[in-house]
Amino acid sequence: MKLIQKLERKFGRYAVPNLIGFIVGLYAIGYLVYLIGGSQVYYGFFSWNVDAVLQGQVWRLVTFLLKPPTTNPIMILLICYIYWNMGRMLEQMIGTFGFNLYMISGVLFHILGGLIVYWINGTNLDIGTTYLNLSMFLAITFLIPDMQFYLYGLIPIKAKWMAALEIALYGYLLLTGDLSTRIEIIFSLMNAILFFFMTRNLSRYSPSQIRRRRTYQKQSKVIKMTPYRHKCAVCGRTEADGDQLEFRYCSKCAGNYEYCMEHLYTHIHVTDPGSKMSGAPGEDAAEKKSED
Repeated sequence: MKLIQKLERKFGRYAVPNLIGFIVGLYAIGYLVYLIGGSQVYYGFFSWNVDAVLQGQVWRLVTFLLKPPTTNPIMILLICYIYWNMGRMLEQMIGTFGFNLYMISGVLFHILGGLIVYWINGTNLDIGTTYLNLSMFLAITFLIPDMQFYLYGLIPIKAKWMAALEIALYGYLLLTGDLSTRIEIIFSLMNAILFFFMTRNLSRYSPSQIRRRRTYQKQSKVIKMTPYRHKCAVCGRTEADGDQLEFRYCSKCAGNYEYCMEHLYTHIHVTDPGSKMSGAPGEDAAEKKSED
């Protein structure tokens, strides 16, 4: 983790918040490609193909990510929803930079595995992101092994047992698959393997800790977006306009209206929470009322 912390101090400002949203967006684009042009368009222009890359179609090093997990319209929505939730959860646990590093390294390992298979036997793997997304589940399991899921919405099962079944399946494929399959699985899950060894000494999370962190992040985001904490509803001054300014809430106004000391006793009381302040002091309004 010290290495990740050093990298974050140096490159953390370049991290992309909510990266999983872009990944799910790529699936949506890929599904539209399948829907409009069929599989021949994807494999003809976007799929992983080292021969085509060597001929100048370098975009295929990235566009293979467009391959959707399924072409079933109902299943694609369900799977994207599951991936979205897993990505958001993992980002909240390991931070934006950590999540970026995890996913980007996973993509690079996919590319490396595909190149190795091509160099060994000249085969172009049908690379997608299925293993990459499944690796998110493994990372979450490392951090919250006792998280409980409901299989088919009915059967409760802890995450660690689901991860054990997933790892057993990978082990079976490694034993029975050909060389290409073995290389693809190993390199596709390399980011999860590295993550396990780099975080094995971390304290594990609980669902309540995740909720507290999510609440704290939302509150911190609001504070960062607002350059002030106090603002007068009449004159609009804030604490940034002077250290000597004091602000109070009016108990007679319907709603949370805050005023500086100059307008605390001279403003017009708000009786309708949805109404907006006119910005005029109370004295002027009182004079206008008496004139009428």
